[in-house]
Parts: sequence; structure tokens; C-alpha cells
Amino acid sequence: MKPESSVKHTVLFAILLTLVLSLLSGLPGCRSGREKEIESEILAARAENQAKAESLEFEESPAQIQTGEELKNPESEVGNGSVGKLYEPVKPEKTVPKTDWDGILSSGYQIAGNKYFFRTMERKRVNGTKSSVSITSYIDLSTGESGVICPDPLCGHDDSAVCRYIDVNAITDFTMADEHTYIRGYRSNPNAKTKICAFDLTQNDYRVLYTPKQFSPDQLGVEDGVLWLREYYSKTSKKTTTYYQTIIGVRISDGEIVYQNAPPEDAKAFFFHGGLLYCDNVKSIIAFEPDTGNTVTLLEYAAEDQLGSWYYDTFRNEFWFSILNQAKQTGRVYRYADGKCEEVSFPCGEVYYFQLTNTTIYYSPYDPVYLGENPAVSYGTWDYTGGKRLAVLRDDPAGEAKPVYDAEGK
Repeated sequence: MKPESSVKHTVLFAILLTLVLSLLSGLPGCRSGREKEIESEILAARAENQAKAESLEFEESPAQIQTGEELKNPESEVGNGSVGKLYEPVKPEKTVPKTDWDGILSSGYQIAGNKYFFRTMERKRVNGTKSSVSITSYIDLSTGESGVICPDPLCGHDDSAVCRYIDVNAITDFTMADEHTYIRGYRSNPNAKTKICAFDLTQNDYRVLYTPKQFSPDQLGVEDGVLWLREYYSKTSKKTTTYYQTIIGVRISDGEIVYQNAPPEDAKAFFFHGGLLYCDNVKSIIAFEPDTGNTVTLLEYAAEDQLGSWYYDTFRNEFWFSILNQAKQTGRVYRYADGKCEEVSFPCGEVYYFQLTNTTIYYSPYDPVYLGENPAVSYGTWDYTGGKRLAVLRDDPAGEAKPVYDAEGK
């Protein structure tokens, strides 16, 4: 852990991470000479947050729901589809953040140990053909060093027959159970079925945790040594296709299934934390408790909208997420804490993209710019951010915004 005397380096790493995020969201990022203007304010806010940060208890106000028979997994192997008490989630000791990203769970990246892990894609020549290759990369928050998750220093990360950690023409789900345990869908050869595997990065080896029925499941998170998955599959009978989804809890230590049951109707689970599944059911964001079947509605939204980015602060027990208009891509940001959901106001009003840290919110205002026709597709390409990234203090998001960078260097 870095002493306070070297905190300036942490700020530089924050800027580096912001640039990485800009690449992931399609922005041609470049550093701005005005970064130092916000440094003192960020450090002051960080010190204040470290002094007062404390965990907030999730205020439960559940209403019992009824799960329809048609939603129950007909092939459930645990408790005949029943919901039972699994375990008591371990409550972490009340501490304060050690870095600006400590304790922040995200839809776009993961942090384990002192490393910031994220999925990237680049063009490479694979077996003589130019292809898009994706691999999990990282930035060490202590040193600023970067690399890829493959532990073989001689690997070229360009041949799936040699490198177990790449995917061709796809960006896949992954979970860091800890800094040395990497979980992803993997198939040992092109003809094999994709299985959920746990990779031991210290030994450069893997073992199978779960074999899905049809498609590779969504990974929802790890808690108390249990990996949570959302599996979906279909069955066709008499020319009628029925779709099923199941929530599965797999113990990482031995691969045993400790939970299996259907979620609420139309609820697509995207995140698990604190014994709760956070779900998007196409009309609202809900939190669902697998042990009891109880739900609480966080926010109802219009049919033409969709869930955007989300972040969970494990120190303050706050869930932040954005809702985007599917057609125009205009966005709004919401904060759910202590049983209440409120819209977060920014100086620009509509927000296309945002990232939460312990002291700062980095965001891009909704500022659509037409980039011209895309030769790879039959429609034009837009940059909805205007090529800009701004920063505001987390405790004063409506306050003065400082520019982090501008794609045009203005």
C-alpha cells in the first residue's frame, strides 16, 4: 500500500485509467495539460472521504413475489427448484478505501489485489489471417505497469491453440475471484463445448467449474467463494421453442452447485452482491433475494430505455447506474442507497457515459458528433460523447466540471 507522501503517483494512475476507459468506450483519448488543476481538489475530497466513509446497510423493503410454474427450471438438480437458505454473506469489516478504486465493483472492469483488470480487443494475424483478438489486460495500481493476464512471457497471444487466454472475434465474460484466480468460458479445442473454467495464474493451468447446457452463462460475481451465473437455453417441442433462464451458484473450491432456480419473470440478472441479485426486467431495475424470493424495485423506466453502465460502492453500499435511451443514446445517472433511488444531476444535464471512483466521477456529456459512413456497415457512425471527458467531485456532481481531456486537443 502506498504512503500518503506518494499520492501524486496515484493521481497519475487515475489519469492513465481514464485514458484506458476512453479507448474502451470508443473515444480517441489524449492527455490534457489541465489535469493538475483538479489534482488538489481530488486529493482533498479523498482525504475527507477516507475519514468519514462507512458502510450503509441495505434497507430491505421486500414484497413477496410469486414465481410462475412456467419459469421454474424443469431440470433443476438442487432442491427440485425450491429456494432455500444458502449461507450468511460475510459482512466485511468497516474500513476506508485505500485507493480511488478500492471497493468499487463495475460492469466494465474488475479490481483484484492492486491490479485493475479489463477486456481489450486488437487486430492481429491469427493463423495467417487478420482477426480481432480479445484478451484480459491489467494495470498495476501500485506501479503503473501494464500487461496481459497470460502468465507466459514468451507467448504471442495470437494463437488460440497455444494461448488459453485469448478469444477471436469476441469479447467474453470474465471474473477475478482473486488476483491469481481467473474465471472465464473456455473450450479446449474448436470442436469442444464451452465450459466455465477457473485458471490458476500461478500454475498456468485450469479446471472446469461448470458445464452449461447450451450457451456460455453470464457471470454475475463471486461472493463467499461462490461464483454466480445466469444460464439461458431453449427447448423446441412440436415446432414451439421455449426459452429458460436459471440462476446458478457454483462453489469455486470444488465445483459443487449450491443454488439453482429460476429468477423472477422477465428479470435478466446482471450482478450479484450482498446476497442480492440485481436484475433488469425491461421495465425496471430490481434487487432479488434468491434465499427468500423477495424483491425490491430500485427504479422504473420507460420502454424505450435500457440499462447502461453500473457501479457498486462496497464501502458506502451505494449502487450507481445509468439509463440510456435506446434510439438517441441520451442518458441519466441514478444513485440507490439506504432504500432510496435518486437521479444525480450533472452540469451538462444528459450524460452518455460515466465512471465512479471513491472521490471523483469521470463522465462524458451527451454531445453526438457524426463521424461519417462506416464502410464495414450500412449505416453511419456517431460519437455520442463529442470526444470529451470531464471530472466532478463525487460529493458535488452538480458542481464545477474540470476537463480531463478533449479528443481534439482543445
